[in-house]
This record gives sequence, structure tokens and C-alpha cells, in this order.
Amino acid sequence: GHVTLSGCVRLKDEDGYIIGRLECQNIAVTKESDTINIEVGSNFGVGYEISNLTEKSCYVITHKVKFPEMLFPNGERQSNSTQSFNVGFCEGDKGSYSDVLSWVIEKEWEAVKGVWNFEVLLDGDTILNQNMLAM
Repeated sequence: GHVTLSGCVRLKDEDGYIIGRLECQNIAVTKESDTINIEVGSNFGVGYEISNLTEKSCYVITHKVKFPEMLFPNGERQSNSTQSFNVGFCEGDKGSYSDVLSWVIEKEWEAVKGVWNFEVLLDGDTILNQNMLAM
């Protein structure tokens, strides 16, 4: 759905994506939808919550986004992004974790139309897999 965010800082390019990622203090899905009018400024994705993170101290969350191929200004092409991180008691989470996996269209060349897929994995097992149509 449509996402709003605030309190963001730009992170250094850690995953090979040409624009550094945003890390935000406040992020939420504000309008449920599986269709997005894609343009610069669009922010869309999926929200999720995991409970019962008590079997072990640390879990690995993986965020995957697959999208129609983007052509970067430097000539590179990309059609997916993957980031992994730890959650659970090892990170101070109290047995549950919630987040939003989203994409902000910041540059015209990112506004690719077609199917975007948002997937969340917990220790390698898919717990959320949702398609959105960008028009």
C-alpha cells in the first residue's frame, strides 16, 4: 500500500544500489492498495508484524524487492534489491518485531511500471510475499 515516513536519514550505499537508502524513525502503511501510480515521490510497500520471537535469541529478517528492470544513469541495470538484518532479543526486541518494507521513488529512472514484488523472510522462510502493480 501507500507508505508515509518521517525522521529519516540517508545511509551509505551498502547494497550496491546507486542511491543510499533511507532509514526512518516513523514509517507506516497509510492506505491499503495493490495498485500504485508510480512517479517521483511515490512511496509504497508492505507492513508486517512478527510475534513469538522467543525460541532463540537472534533471527535473520531478509527484505527482498523485485521490480521491472531499472536503467541507472551510469548504464547499470538492476531488477532486485535484498537486505538482511538481525531481530530478536539480540537486538533488544521483546519477543516481537514490526516493520514496513517499502520503496521510495526518488529519481525519474526509478519509476518503472509493471509488477513489483515485496517479500519478507524469517530465517530463510517466506512469511510475506505480495505483488503491487505500478502504473
